[in-house]
Amino acid sequence: MRHTLSGVPQDDAKHSVENAVEPFPVATVESQSEYGEAETKVLDQFVYLLYALLGKSVVISPFGIANSLFLSIHEQTREFGLLRAVGVTRAQVRRMVRYESVVTAVIGGIMGIGVGLLFAFLVTESLGDPGRRLRAPAGTARGLPGARVIAAAAPARRGARLQVFGALHAE
Repeated sequence: MRHTLSGVPQDDAKHSVENAVEPFPVATVESQSEYGEAETKVLDQFVYLLYALLGKSVVISPFGIANSLFLSIHEQTREFGLLRAVGVTRAQVRRMVRYESVVTAVIGGIMGIGVGLLFAFLVTESLGDPGRRLRAPAGTARGLPGARVIAAAAPARRGARLQVFGALHAE
C-alpha cells in the first residue's frame, strides 16, 4: 500500500477520483506512470509511421534520381556528342554522369538531413518532456547517398552509349 503526500493511500485516492469522474464516461483516471506509458505508446506509433515514410523515401528516391539524370542526359545529348567527337571516352562520360549524381545526392542529402533534424528538434522540444532526447538514425543517413549513386548507373550507361554523329544532330 503506497501513500501519497497527504497520507492517503494511493489506491483509496484513485478510487475516490474514479467515483468523482463517473458521470463523465470519456474521462479516465491514470497514475502518472500509466499516463506516461500511454503517451509513450502514442509517440512510438508516430515514430514507427515516420520510419515507414523514411523507408518509402529510400525506395523511391533512386527512381527520382534516375529519372532526373535520364532527363539531364536527354537535354545534354548534343554536348555529350561533341565531347565524344573531341576524344572523350565512354568511361569518362559515365564518370561525368556519376559525378553529377554524387553532387545531387550530397546536396539533397545534406539539405534533407538538415531539415529533418530541425523538425525533429522542434517536435522533441514541443513535447516538453525532459526525459526525451533527439536521436538521429545515422545508419539510414549514410545509406541514402549510396542508393542514389547506384541509381545513376543506368543513365550513365545510356549517356556513354550515345552515337557521336546522331548526338551532334540532336534537337
